[in-house]
Amino acid sequence: MIPSELNDTLGQLDARLSVETTGHEGFWGILHTPHRTYDVAARVAGETTHLFHDQDLLVTLSRSVWYLNHDAFGVSALKGLQALIQTRGEALILHSALGLWTLPFRDDFSVEGRGSSFMPHTEDGRLSLIGYAPGATAQGITLYPATLLHIAQKHGHVEPYPQAPGWQPGPPQRAGHYFIVLDGKNEPELTTMRAVSLTQLSSSHPDTMQAVRHSFIRSPD
Repeated sequence: MIPSELNDTLGQLDARLSVETTGHEGFWGILHTPHRTYDVAARVAGETTHLFHDQDLLVTLSRSVWYLNHDAFGVSALKGLQALIQTRGEALILHSALGLWTLPFRDDFSVEGRGSSFMPHTEDGRLSLIGYAPGATAQGITLYPATLLHIAQKHGHVEPYPQAPGWQPGPPQRAGHYFIVLDGKNEPELTTMRAVSLTQLSSSHPDTMQAVRHSFIRSPD
C-alpha cells in the first residue's frame, strides 16, 4: 500500500502514515509527525511518489529527484537530509557499480560543482541541497541523485570494493556478494547487495541488515 521508500523516509523522521482511502492513482490518509498531524494525499505512479497536504508538496521520491519539506515535519535541514540519503560526517554517500562515493557538503548545505540551470545553486555557483523541487511551494531538501554522483566523480572520494575476503563487523554496506553471520548462528549465509538506484542498495537475504559480521566474496573475473 505505502511505497517502502516513503515508509522508510517517514520512519527516519519519526513520522507515520495511516491510509484511509485508496484510489487508482494513490491514496488519502493521515500523516502523524511529532509536532502536528496532516490530512494528506499521495500520488503513486511506478517508481515516483508525491505526498501532498492540500496543494503543498511534502515529499517527492523518484529516480530523478528526491524532495522533503523538512520544515513541515518540524526537523532541521540536517535531519531532513539524513532522512533522504546516507551521510558520513559531513559527506553524502552515493552508491555506484564501482564502489561507494563520499561527497562533502558545506555548512550551507551545498556541494562543490554545478548542475543544470533548473537546479538550486548558491550565489557563488555551488549546487545547493536546498531548493524547490518541481511542484513544491516551499523550499526543502532537494536532491538530484544522478547529478550528485556525477559531481562526486569529480570532487568526491571513491572507496572501491575490497579486493580480498576478510570478516568485518556489522552488515555489508556496498554492492557485491558476501557471506554474513546472523546473531546466534554459526553458519555463514550468502547475500548479494545490488545498487537499485544511485543512492540505495537492495539485498537478496531478508536479514542482511541484521548481520553481526560479513565477508566480501570476490567475483571471478
